[in-house]
Amino acid sequence: MNQYIAKSIHNFHTFLSVYLLCGWMIPSKENHQFLTFFVPSIYVNWLIDDHKCFFTRLEHYFQGDKKLEDKKDGFIQEKLKKYNIDISEKKIDIILTFITYHTFLQSYYRSF
Repeated sequence: MNQYIAKSIHNFHTFLSVYLLCGWMIPSKENHQFLTFFVPSIYVNWLIDDHKCFFTRLEHYFQGDKKLEDKKDGFIQEKLKKYNIDISEKKIDIILTFITYHTFLQSYYRSF
């Protein structure tokens, strides 16, 4: 049962990541207003939690990994490694910061 929950969290996390990347392209003022609030909330959580995502922690917990600190790769880094793309965690952090900031700016601009 826990593996099913972990897989469900993983799928939701994947959807959420794509939404944070491309959500600003959805032509809805309500969507843009939501993203204008949601992106900074996600980013603040990520900063406060030592560059770890809440959903990554949940997924690892239900996989039986009680300590996230034992895991070396984050969610995005694991996804990239599946496609033989090896980027350092520091560079991924920089890329994610620019992507989320871009989504925030696009959403903010389109919501007013």
